[in-house]
Amino acid sequence: MTPRTLVTGIPLPNATFDNASFLSAPSFSEYSRLFIDPAAASRVIDEVAQETGAHQTYGGQAIVNGEGSSFAFGLAELLQMRRRETARLLERGGLIVCLGHPDAVHTDVAWSRYSWLPEDEGFAPATHLLPGFGTKGAALTVTDHPFASFVRTLEKNIAYRVHVDDAPAVSQHGRVFARSAGGSAVGFDLPLAGGHLIFLPALEKPEAIRMQVAEVVAECLEAWDADAAGERPPEFIRKEAS
Repeated sequence: MTPRTLVTGIPLPNATFDNASFLSAPSFSEYSRLFIDPAAASRVIDEVAQETGAHQTYGGQAIVNGEGSSFAFGLAELLQMRRRETARLLERGGLIVCLGHPDAVHTDVAWSRYSWLPEDEGFAPATHLLPGFGTKGAALTVTDHPFASFVRTLEKNIAYRVHVDDAPAVSQHGRVFARSAGGSAVGFDLPLAGGHLIFLPALEKPEAIRMQVAEVVAECLEAWDADAAGERPPEFIRKEAS
């Protein structure tokens, strides 16, 4: 049975995906796979923090930038809850897939874009994620990586917004599987807090290609599961069968 995936940010139509915003989603720890657009998470956080948009919890409570009550849930408390849920997801061997965006500070709520990720000695988003505005496309450096299809299929829509300082962050324990034309590491994965974290290069106007994105993400998640279970055939066999 295919596990369900929680998708936050870009609604992706797929029978195994549960779509919600970063704030309105059910508990992250109820899932073993999370696909997230951190920039979209920042937008809804700012809307609540600056009182420019109304959002509710999965339980139907209004989210407010202040103390919670019997009818409202405090934003700061909800953000800390997401951090705990993410830690539990990873502790159980879960997978988090991020569209890569630079770290950013939410001054109205004392929160950074990646504060929901657990801290790790080998990887710190504020230090190791470097902003950049890349040209379109990316080249695979690991052609049989489970998420290689994301890069191949969406190459014309890829325009990275962040790359990883791979010398300290990834080289020892993780792997870079996609680089920009100039050699920047824009696709990488690494173990984190008992689970795995994957960063994919950002997409231009992903809302316009939601069906295509949903299809390739589902394909990549299946490939990841097969790879982890040792059931995925070598690349040359897959090419002969296609």
